[in-house]
Amino acid sequence: MVAWGIVMTIMAFVKNFSQLMTASLFFAGAAIAGAFNSFLAFSITSLDGKFGLNGWQWLFMIDGVVTVIIAFLSYFIFPDYAETATWLTENERKLAIERIRLDTGESAYSTHFDKFQIIQAFKDLKIYIFMVIYFCIVVILFSFAFFIPSIVNGLGFNTVISQLLSSPPFIFGCISSIIIAKLSGRYKVYGPYLIFNLLISMMGYILLIVPSDTTSLKYIGACIAGLGIFACIPTSLTWLTSNLAGDSKRAVGSAMMIAWGNIGGVVSGQLYRSSDAPAYKTGHSVALSLLAVAVILSIIQYYLLNRANKYKLKDPERFLKGLNEEEVMNLGDLHPSFIYSL
Repeated sequence: MVAWGIVMTIMAFVKNFSQLMTASLFFAGAAIAGAFNSFLAFSITSLDGKFGLNGWQWLFMIDGVVTVIIAFLSYFIFPDYAETATWLTENERKLAIERIRLDTGESAYSTHFDKFQIIQAFKDLKIYIFMVIYFCIVVILFSFAFFIPSIVNGLGFNTVISQLLSSPPFIFGCISSIIIAKLSGRYKVYGPYLIFNLLISMMGYILLIVPSDTTSLKYIGACIAGLGIFACIPTSLTWLTSNLAGDSKRAVGSAMMIAWGNIGGVVSGQLYRSSDAPAYKTGHSVALSLLAVAVILSIIQYYLLNRANKYKLKDPERFLKGLNEEEVMNLGDLHPSFIYSL
């Protein structure tokens, strides 16, 4: 739900191709947290026995208190839309609204509850394609994040060194996310960069699977896998939201995608079993297969969106035929003036 709330807030204030940079900064924070999680956990658990509390209790309490305080403050700081942002002046609110209105198109801009848009979300094929893509990415990312210390430990390092060597893949993923967001904003595309990152991650898993006694090669494979997969989360999310028009449809569509992706978190826990150590070939092979599925579906999605754009430009009247003025205004991203982001 936190990710969904962040995505909806970003869409309310940030223009299309700037959304990826904003989302990447948010998810980069998660990557950095993963990189330094072991160090933080070690420091907090050293409080074991203080005031009669176990180390794990201190860990849950400190992390939980900080999260709850930030969440409480966010309720008062984050507005739903620019229209309700009390910390903006009247002129700033008008400017913020106009920026988003011009970016999405008059027919696509709406901030009210709309049953028609919700129905359209459940009937939209591209949302279901994005759901499967996101599911594949989340399964891989969660399994990678949870088991990277075990994977590194399986390369022959002791527990302490494994914890230290688990950080670089997260750091590389953080840097990759920012670079991809910058390039996407410059060249105004999402799909090619998503596919590129998926292929990079595939290269990493291939190095992990290929039989080799060279520890350094396996570790490089883990770093390459992290380099590719972390940028895929914000890229896939913003690729979806940039192609949904109308607040209700974006809210439902992004919720469908994130909810389905969260199921991947359950599946990810089954990929790396202790019985497969130290090579973990089964987990790596499943991850590689899911990456291949995500690549294929991303290519299909790119093709379908590009074809829809060509139809809209070639014969825009076909999308408006037989519709009254109100129905035309409710078309959202189906309106011929709305061009899909590729």
